[in-house]
Amino acid sequence: MKFFTENSPSFLHLKGLCDTLAQDTEFQEMRHNLSEFKKDEIAKKQLEALTAMGNVIRSKQSRKEELIPREVEEFEELRTEFLSNPIAAAFVESQENLVNVKRFISHFISKTIEQGTTPKLKEILDLFKSNQHCGTC
Repeated sequence: MKFFTENSPSFLHLKGLCDTLAQDTEFQEMRHNLSEFKKDEIAKKQLEALTAMGNVIRSKQSRKEELIPREVEEFEELRTEFLSNPIAAAFVESQENLVNVKRFISHFISKTIEQGTTPKLKEILDLFKSNQHCGTC
């Protein structure tokens, strides 16, 4: 397929999009926040503890077991402690933003494939805001 060649217009435009994204200061800051988190042993341990406790709670809920109030309190304490760490808070925000960037780009491309034409920005923003998915998203 011609699309998958280095000199195809589609590839060059996608490469241009990725180059632009990689050079964007906001994107670079998000990537930096992820890197800083990876270096912070305290934040990583906090996330591990929070994730483990969250898994215990979700497991009990899926088995329709009654939650012990202390478990919920401990989870909330771990969550508060984790999010009060500036590196952890920046990590969470950056992760959410990067997921949204991926979703936005995916919606835009999927809608183009679905319709056969480039969608309007408002159309994509409406999908994005309503958390809907187009047919191929």
